[in-house]
Amino acid sequence: MKSRGFCNYHFWEFEKISSHYGSAEVSIELIEQLITILRTNEDCRNRHITCLVCSDLKQKESSYLNGLACLLKDDNNRKKYAEGWGLCYPHLLKILNHIKDASITKFLLKTELEQLKRVKSHAMELLRKKEPPLRWEQTDDEKGSYFRAIEKLVGRRGT
Repeated sequence: MKSRGFCNYHFWEFEKISSHYGSAEVSIELIEQLITILRTNEDCRNRHITCLVCSDLKQKESSYLNGLACLLKDDNNRKKYAEGWGLCYPHLLKILNHIKDASITKFLLKTELEQLKRVKSHAMELLRKKEPPLRWEQTDDEKGSYFRAIEKLVGRRGT
């Protein structure tokens, strides 16, 4: 309650997992706070909502990126990372600020290019095989390529 609620996204996520009664209780508390602020003519221009979930996630995100940067010092971990799908573009930009070793930065950028080329190739094959009878020849990677492309560009939902 001290933070004045959640951001739009997390408030609606809370509503999904809460009962109607729980949502009503939280809403009543927040409305009471807002009424008090407006009744006392407090200056609302400098007020803002600090979403505790967003704040917590930002701290954890930084910790995870530091952890990944540390893991990528090992050649076996680099090999496994290269075989996967890597990071989304926003997290790639963020992790570059966590890396002190130029060889890790070079590896990440080279690997990202290869992963993007692979996703693009799968998406192109998906389009090429759009019509029957080729449609039945689509691989699982091709079928999921449009979704993977979106994840690479902007991240997973809610991230």
